[in-house]
Amino acid sequence: MRLARLSDVATLAGVSTATASLALNGRPVAEETRARVLEAAAQLRYVARSHAKALKTGQTGVIGFWIVNRPGTVELTEDSGFFYRILRGAFTAAETYGFSISFNVARADLGQVGEHLSAFAGRGLYDAVIVAAQWANDGSYAGAVRARGVPVVTLNDPNEPGDANVRVDQQAGIGLAVEHLVAAGHRDIAYLAGPAGHLDADVRLAAFYKATAERGLRVPEHHVRRVDYTIEAGAEAFAALLAQSRSFTALLAADDFVAAGAIQTAHQRGLRIP
Repeated sequence: MRLARLSDVATLAGVSTATASLALNGRPVAEETRARVLEAAAQLRYVARSHAKALKTGQTGVIGFWIVNRPGTVELTEDSGFFYRILRGAFTAAETYGFSISFNVARADLGQVGEHLSAFAGRGLYDAVIVAAQWANDGSYAGAVRARGVPVVTLNDPNEPGDANVRVDQQAGIGLAVEHLVAAGHRDIAYLAGPAGHLDADVRLAAFYKATAERGLRVPEHHVRRVDYTIEAGAEAFAALLAQSRSFTALLAADDFVAAGAIQTAHQRGLRIP
């Protein structure tokens, strides 16, 4: 059975194809005319072809959402409450403005990601792109897409200044955490930092050293450990800290999963967490 075309809707409604298009796209036409066109479209079960619209307007109505993840590492998008909220917000906003989201995870070698994203942008698949670069890079990801004439917004990328970068205030967050522990009387704080080379983890670690130094605290090197953002890594790292030193009185974890693992180890060792 042949799918209904715009010309079929126009014929059934008794209007020109141009008028039918205006009515279906919410453009100014007489209300009686719009009603006839909408009724005809419903009767024929007409669905607009997005590819035809793209050819005519040069717009796809699609925003690409790319999370950059290096191969061989933990997939940070499957169980991450952080990315779930980000994606939910993106999908909600896109729907409000009549766009759809194409979600992808780039697992190519980090040095090839820019070329990878540029190839996708060059195919004309997206009207705009959101790039969440999780690992240290040379700042070429967003630039490679912009070189194709596609607007880009980045998430938490320190290489991307200005309004096109949406950034969590890592320093303020870590500063609040350290201030809370200091106010509770702690002077020796251990820290389970995220993996080396991860953008958020590196920024948070620098913020931790800055916050402790500003409060006159000295952090021994062996009281800081770099761990993957997993429950298992948090549990193992806290166990290793306890085996090496018991002088610290407080622990700060850079991630909820790491904290959950540390809590497991604490319970197993009979340690009370207030």
